[in-house]
Parts: sequence; structure tokens; C-alpha cells
Amino acid sequence: MAPRRLEEAQQIIEAVRDNQTVVLQTANADEGMAQRLIGFACGGMAAIDGHVHRINAETFLFSPGHARVEQL
Repeated sequence: MAPRRLEEAQQIIEAVRDNQTVVLQTANADEGMAQRLIGFACGGMAAIDGHVHRINAETFLFSPGHARVEQL
């Protein structure tokens, strides 16, 4: 996903809640919006016992709590 609006971050939480893994790319969002998107999504992951993995400065992996990430 490459959301540009904060409202789109809710889709990340809903997808992980539905047992999907999501890669978030923030390169196309301005810096302030990217920080808010990541913060919102991380808060959602905490609420649903999901996991957050930072791949690089602009890419994050969000996964369900039962998922196992072997290597990034």
C-alpha cells in the first residue's frame, strides 16, 4: 500500500485484522503525513496484537500476531 491520506491507514489495520500481511510504502507521502500514517498504523497493530517490522526508512511490514517473519 502507498496511502497518501491518514484515512487510508485504517485499511492497513483492517487487512491485518483479516489475517493479511501489508507492506506500507511512504515514499510518495510528505514527511509529516508519513509519520502520522505510521503512528496510526502502529497504534492499530498494538490494539489488535499485530506486528510491525521496519524494512527501510520508507517501508514497513505489518503482519498478524500469529505470522512469523523469518528474514527482512
